[in-house]
Amino acid sequence: YSINQRINTLLRDLAKFKLDGFVFHQNRSCKRFSMGQRDLAQAIQEKIGVPSLFIESDMADPRAYSETQTRVKMESFLEMLEGRKR
Repeated sequence: YSINQRINTLLRDLAKFKLDGFVFHQNRSCKRFSMGQRDLAQAIQEKIGVPSLFIESDMADPRAYSETQTRVKMESFLEMLEGRKR
């Protein structure tokens, strides 16, 4: 997929499922998998104002994952989404 195809797919799915936000998994072991995610998030934010969250980990090295940090990031993201609904 090109970046524009990926943006259009995300725009379609965000509308179809009435999503308030979305989460990206950034895999440190596979940079190619995560390539372009920040560009996608920025494009979606600019086009329709839907925020995103990035969770980082490494499928080959569990030391790169922090359950506490992930939980805090997700709780903050959910609080922000709730605040946007008011």
